[in-house]
Amino acid sequence: MFVELFHLLVTLSNECEIGGEWVIGAPLIELPLSEQIVVLHRMDHSVHTARLWAIQEAKIIAHTWDLDVFFLLVKGDIVNCLEELSYLKLADHTTALSADSIYISVQVYVCTKMRAKIVSEVKANVELLQICPAKCTDTLAKICRVISLANLHMCFPRSNYWRKSSSVPPVTASLYVEAYFEKVLLPVLEVIEDHETSNMILRIMCEAWLDYIYLHRIKFRVVFIMALMISISYSISHTNSTYPAIDNASSGNLDGILRGSLGFAPGSTSHASFSNTANAIVEPNYIAIRNANIDTSTKSLSRHEYMQGLRAGERAMKNHLFANTIAAKSPLPSPSPESRHRYATSTHPNVSALALAAIGEIAATRTIENMRSIQDESSAIGTFFDSGWVPKSVCKQYFDRSCKIGKYRTVDGSCNRPRGWGSSMTSFRRVLPPDYADGIESPRKARSGNELPSAREVSFKIHKPSASSNPSFTVMLAVFGQFLDHDVTATALSQGINGSSIACCSPSKEQHPECFPIRVGTGDPLHDLTNRTCMDFVRSAPAPRCELGSREQLNQVSAFIDGSAIYGSNNETTCNLREFIGGRLKMQLTPDNRTLLPASTNPNDGCNREAERRRGRYCFAAGDARANENLHLTTMHLLWARQHNKIADELSKINPTWSDEVLYQEARRIVGAQLQHITYREFLPIIVGDERMKERDLKPLGSGYRKRTYDPNDLENDPTIANHFATAAFRFAHTLLPGLMRMTDGEKNTSSYVELHRMLFNPYSLYAEDGIRRSINSATTNVIQKYSTHVTSQLTSNLFEDPVVNFTAPCGLDLVSLNIQRGRDHGLPGYTVWREYCGLGKVKTFDDLEGYLNHQDLEQISMLYESVDDIDLYTGALSEIPESDSLVGPTFTCLIIDQFARLQKGDRFWYEYAEQPYPFTKEQLVELRKISLAKIICDCSDGITHAQVELMRSVGPDNPMVSCKDIPEPSFILWKENLTSNF
Repeated sequence: MFVELFHLLVTLSNECEIGGEWVIGAPLIELPLSEQIVVLHRMDHSVHTARLWAIQEAKIIAHTWDLDVFFLLVKGDIVNCLEELSYLKLADHTTALSADSIYISVQVYVCTKMRAKIVSEVKANVELLQICPAKCTDTLAKICRVISLANLHMCFPRSNYWRKSSSVPPVTASLYVEAYFEKVLLPVLEVIEDHETSNMILRIMCEAWLDYIYLHRIKFRVVFIMALMISISYSISHTNSTYPAIDNASSGNLDGILRGSLGFAPGSTSHASFSNTANAIVEPNYIAIRNANIDTSTKSLSRHEYMQGLRAGERAMKNHLFANTIAAKSPLPSPSPESRHRYATSTHPNVSALALAAIGEIAATRTIENMRSIQDESSAIGTFFDSGWVPKSVCKQYFDRSCKIGKYRTVDGSCNRPRGWGSSMTSFRRVLPPDYADGIESPRKARSGNELPSAREVSFKIHKPSASSNPSFTVMLAVFGQFLDHDVTATALSQGINGSSIACCSPSKEQHPECFPIRVGTGDPLHDLTNRTCMDFVRSAPAPRCELGSREQLNQVSAFIDGSAIYGSNNETTCNLREFIGGRLKMQLTPDNRTLLPASTNPNDGCNREAERRRGRYCFAAGDARANENLHLTTMHLLWARQHNKIADELSKINPTWSDEVLYQEARRIVGAQLQHITYREFLPIIVGDERMKERDLKPLGSGYRKRTYDPNDLENDPTIANHFATAAFRFAHTLLPGLMRMTDGEKNTSSYVELHRMLFNPYSLYAEDGIRRSINSATTNVIQKYSTHVTSQLTSNLFEDPVVNFTAPCGLDLVSLNIQRGRDHGLPGYTVWREYCGLGKVKTFDDLEGYLNHQDLEQISMLYESVDDIDLYTGALSEIPESDSLVGPTFTCLIIDQFARLQKGDRFWYEYAEQPYPFTKEQLVELRKISLAKIICDCSDGITHAQVELMRSVGPDNPMVSCKDIPEPSFILWKENLTSNF
């Protein structure tokens, strides 16, 4: 209840501005809370007026304490206590106070007399309150809220610590509020055993305080609100609640905060309004999983283990927040390569709340596992753990609610498969247990227990640049691959205060616990030229799972190939990108009448530059926050946004009576199908080979529907993105990029070369009349590098350098080092384990890999790693010799094709399936299968009249340049409402 009230008030305070006059047509007590606040404010209630009103209303309730006396007592004692607390100098933000000193001081100065009087009054009236009818109790609580508001109005602290200010460490204010609760309110609750009575007391004592926060527009940073809620919820649950049974879920105390203050609604069904239009042919209209389906009988916790786990989790969360406060004193410099890297791996503000809860779960796991180890008992890993730190909807494997299957996909991927498979803001999937040094969360080490070779040393010795191209394929292969990757994966990083970046190479001795910096040693060009000894690296944010277990990581986007990179994976992003007219996406119109993506006017997005802003040119906003990471990627986002609007306009002409919502959803549904078709027809066969595509039956059909010959709800068809896929396997394309990109001017028939790092966070050329054409031409004419361990120095020495500044020495980051370090951070097992998992045989020595790995690479690997089992997955798999018609080696082929098989078979809305709520007709599928990436570029670019049939392959006899007019074009006349029963 307290959390719900806090959620309401903070939401109103931080997001809403209530305006207009309120007409009192009913007693004040009957108005909604937000209206009561405004009415009180407008009427300027005095303490005297409010007290008289409350006493008058209280006469309705017999046998209750004297409200007037009680609240006079409370008001006077609160005033006295606050005078004592003022000695802490909380109003002076220059005073440095640690958490411990706050608590010690509060313990000394809080008035024990006040606590005693309140407890005495409550004890004297408990019996009377217990026999009071529920309606009576509720009325009493409302009365007390109003009188409390009046009494507290003049005595509540007004220091800057209560206000939202970037110059004030808000953690101190939160600690003060927490201390106020623990030392003043909690002792009252400790004498109450009845839940209804304690809830009423909470409302009496807390609602006025919350009203005051709103009335005075006091703002809090969300992460500290959450920390406060954790502490208060923890205290209340352990004072007034019994130990919850393992198979029964207690309420998710933070659900209100995550849903309101954070704007996060896990498992939302944003398009439920369309759910009654069509029924699934075979599959049920509802998906649900009940807690009764989860077998927890084999694992359970004792009360002592449970309590110790909760306490350990609470301590860990508090320590984490305190570490954030310390880290804020040494922020990551901006702009810098490090800050641009954080923007390139964009992390949503909601992640901080989820990661904090996960830190608590990890601490609880370690504590309970240590206890069991001492007692020589079996592990508790995998045991359901109802901490109350996260809403039930986050832990879909236990609490997935019933979903009405709608006509269209939800924005976040929920309600597609049971247990939340594939939905955004959930953990990546594991197919093998993680390999953490401590078994729980410490990054992987060598088999001997020693540190693995520095990721940077592995990079510059094994992944050094080499000029070897693959003339068969164009850079568009890597461009489309990155766009697709961003559609299905977005690993969240750990964040500091207010979503700030954590600096991990700071000279400060106090390193944040989420830091995992990369060592840079002598002999390294970065060290020898710039004297660097450290490369910044912060760990990925942990994901909460409502169970004991090792650290897992969070995927911020839906796993399905659904166009989330175009539309977003949360309602806020989706709404911000919609025009809400004609089903179209927002676009900006250039002076020469071209459409570009909407402008991102955030000056701190890592891309916008002051010089460009003065020219009226900004970076761009899209469904994925990483859209500006490189010029080609931004262009791909623009093409697909234009494609959506083109389809929406055509559908509007065919069906002029359709609403904006229907046009938007139909265009989105068609675009998603086209993206799936191009992925499996043009992209995937190049990566894994036609032979493997046929083996797994992944090639798009030529006609008709694809039949389900399997149970899509089996674990083997779980579409959730695998950790190894996002962290290693699908990063193979980094080896394909050339260091220099040829840019051709078709009109002048001239060419120039641009260094790859100068295309990063530099999309401004798209404002030029020929900008889009030049970008597309460079992607479709430049060939890729040969698949190998070798990576251009543009990515290993100059990554995220300022694209418009010339440096005398490389000062950027190293993408390969970051990839290797990320794998260790995630606890990915070594390469040989994955090789065996894929059926390639077990190896015991480096010599066993001869003939499978490039010989020169194997020599370097054997000199760097202590044991063959220590080889990192990323490095080992890139060293493999590719198979027959596959672009990549056998291990990555195995891991990549398995993921794409799951994305097809595990997607309820896959475009070729008839067994879904709202399938395409066979005739519509014929039109959808005509689409190609070449046709999208012809239709949605500026000035391109010819293209090769398959843009990811180089021009040749089997892939000639043709006129755009000769490329098949889908017709949408079959979407006319009276031609199909689907509408």
